[in-house]
Amino acid sequence: MCCRRLATQPTPPIEPFFGRGRQVAPIGGTDQTPLDCSIRRSLENVDNRADIREFLATRRAKLTPEQVAGGIRTSTTTLGDRSALLVEPDEPAEPGTILYFHGGGNVMGTPETAMSLTSALVARTRIRAFSLDYRLAPEHPFPAGVEDALAAYRALLDGGSVPEGIAFAGDSAGGGIAISTCLLARDTGLPMPAAVVAMSPGLDYTRSGASIETKAGMDPFFTREGLLATAGCI
Repeated sequence: MCCRRLATQPTPPIEPFFGRGRQVAPIGGTDQTPLDCSIRRSLENVDNRADIREFLATRRAKLTPEQVAGGIRTSTTTLGDRSALLVEPDEPAEPGTILYFHGGGNVMGTPETAMSLTSALVARTRIRAFSLDYRLAPEHPFPAGVEDALAAYRALLDGGSVPEGIAFAGDSAGGGIAISTCLLARDTGLPMPAAVVAMSPGLDYTRSGASIETKAGMDPFFTREGLLATAGCI
């Protein structure tokens, strides 16, 4: 899909999809050590799923303007049969859609808890995003969340969006859902989206991959203990 900026903006044409050919500022800094330490300290006294859900709700309530990118607006909508948070740039948007899946180990989290990431993506790409409120385990075990994600993708396609203009994105468990939804879409005969952005995705719930040892200590969330705590719920 080719696209051009509005004529009122004296800039050259954009190459196909998602801002190829133009600079996009990185979301994070180069040194993640202070953030990792902060996350580890915050989770020290979190012992179970109920505590973690309460922890995330508290974090969401404490989101400051500095943590949510400026230049965006939000509204609630429905995608498939699930609610979703529509995040749009204030300025004229680029063509395309990001279908975003929040993290939370498949057992917690909401579109609001992922707003720092979703808003940053929208602010930097100027492409709208739908952040899906998919069903969570253990109340709704696997594959409920992936089924919700596929239904949301179908809804976008049925609404006139072309697959070449859609990117799946997600963090943590949401990154795993983004990739799993691609596989499920393929198996059901749906076209593939243009791109998948998986940030620190949860992909190996068997905990048998070598990276669980070789990368131990590098990610404050994806630890063997953390995966053991959530894998039993899904």
